[in-house]
Amino acid sequence: MENIILSREAFIQLQDKTECLHGDCKHLLILNEKLRHLDNSSFSDEEQKILELLTRVSSILLTDNSKKTFAPLLQTVNGGRTCVPEDFTDDELEFIRIILPDVANRLLKAFVADILWYRKYKKDVAYPKVVIEIYLSIQFEDDYFFENLNLWRRGLRLASQIRDNNSANEFAQKVYTYVTNTVFDNNARFLKLIELLRQFELCKNEAEQIIEMLVQFGAQLENNYFLAEQYYQEASLWAMQIQKDLEKHAEFQIKRVFAYIQQAEQDNSGISANVHYEKALKILRTLSKEQREKYFTSEKEAELIRKIKESGQASISEMKESVFSFDISNEIKYITDNIKGRDKDSALRNFTLLFGHIGFKKLEEDAINFVKASPLSALFPHTVYGKDGRVISKSSGIDFSEELNAQNKGVWNNMIWLYMIHISITVQTAILPALQVIRCEHNILLNDIMQIVQQSNLIPFDRIGIFAKGLMAGFSYDFTTSLHLLAPQIENMVRQELQNSRVRTSVITESGIEEEAGLSTLVEKDEFTKIFGKDWGFEIKALFCDESGPNLRNNVAHGLLSTQETQNIYSVYCWWFCFKLVYVQFANTVESRKNHIS
Repeated sequence: MENIILSREAFIQLQDKTECLHGDCKHLLILNEKLRHLDNSSFSDEEQKILELLTRVSSILLTDNSKKTFAPLLQTVNGGRTCVPEDFTDDELEFIRIILPDVANRLLKAFVADILWYRKYKKDVAYPKVVIEIYLSIQFEDDYFFENLNLWRRGLRLASQIRDNNSANEFAQKVYTYVTNTVFDNNARFLKLIELLRQFELCKNEAEQIIEMLVQFGAQLENNYFLAEQYYQEASLWAMQIQKDLEKHAEFQIKRVFAYIQQAEQDNSGISANVHYEKALKILRTLSKEQREKYFTSEKEAELIRKIKESGQASISEMKESVFSFDISNEIKYITDNIKGRDKDSALRNFTLLFGHIGFKKLEEDAINFVKASPLSALFPHTVYGKDGRVISKSSGIDFSEELNAQNKGVWNNMIWLYMIHISITVQTAILPALQVIRCEHNILLNDIMQIVQQSNLIPFDRIGIFAKGLMAGFSYDFTTSLHLLAPQIENMVRQELQNSRVRTSVITESGIEEEAGLSTLVEKDEFTKIFGKDWGFEIKALFCDESGPNLRNNVAHGLLSTQETQNIYSVYCWWFCFKLVYVQFANTVESRKNHIS
């Protein structure tokens, strides 16, 4: 099929007999999934090649990053990925340029036009105008509202680039009319739309009315102080950025303070209340002394400080046995909606996409900010004790004259702490609820898992059976077995990848005996980060061999875990992490066969 020349006529024929290529679709990835599951037997070779091209086009992700417009749907630790606009040849770009007027599916048409503008036709404003017209015409009440935010944002960015003020203003008025004429239903839709207007400095003349609406919406959210605080924050940003009114800005900042205080007073947990009281005080202290005294007396500020101390003391006793209680129904609904009712392949794919892998840079920034926010505690030495009373990790106090980064032991310990919080939330709100849906709707067989593991070049051929059995155990909630099978294989995987890069993984003892180095030694080699990248590399190190973290490889190898501990959140996350590790490569291999990605 390499030498087949694609024609407009063949595309029209293909489109006529392919239902999903007509009309609109809720999301481009839905179209991509339908295209990938079409029966190709009824198509000619030319039509199959066109179908393959359209599948690649619809697999590209539109980001919300102004500096990086497009991204691949899937990426692997060794650099493999699905399609991006730079992969298209000049002949392919010329073909989609020719068929653009005939494309019936509006989202696909916008995406084709955007790729052409992005890759080749920067001087022809006809292409961004197609994108702008389609994206800015999408209705706000669509079920995919939050996914469509990226499309509206992209349409406004393009309108700004080509100075299409009319389209931007028409969209702005549509937003303003929608917000003013629609009954507020206590969610974040209005907030996100108004935030979009501010980001592109639209509806400046209506700023006064918009601010009033934001404050009214915040006041209506009596039992949702988290969201109320965000509405007040948006009002303060409009006052400061659009109106340049520092007095109003201060007034709305005070409303944020009270929202956090009200949330703290609702909390049954001292730990949670302490966090919200501290956030309230932090916002308060961004204001001048005169502004604070006008809206928040010194007596009230002293009372707030007292509550911070009291809730902090309550936090200490709660740390012995955490009894958090919070509503995660919305999160669970979102997760199950992306897995429930899907075919087995789609369910497993979406299961691995519940959360992206940890962003090392973001985690490092958060840890540094935490250290800076608590400088006194950071000055003192830090000691970590094991459950049996042994000292398993020590670090000296942080020297603030040195640069703060992940190389600093104090910063690193905070990164591990934040990572463990991420694991707890991820397992309880995402992984376990999603796993329950998969088990109810699908019979996952060992053969299914074997096919996935076999496609991953990270797993040596002679370890496929062990790895597959470890993953299969997790689908049966037997995380004790999965942990003991998978954790050692992660070490072997790292060793094999280093050896493949001609890195020595053994050491010579004083007796002249050559021994293989352990995982904690292997992850310190420079080539480890080059092979696995900072994000995946951090997770492997933090999860399996850092003494301040779960330290799963060491604890499994030395038999330090009880039966109960092998069924805890870290064992569950270890299983999901390993499944994701091999599934990403499996999905990439499948896409490679279709898209000729090398």
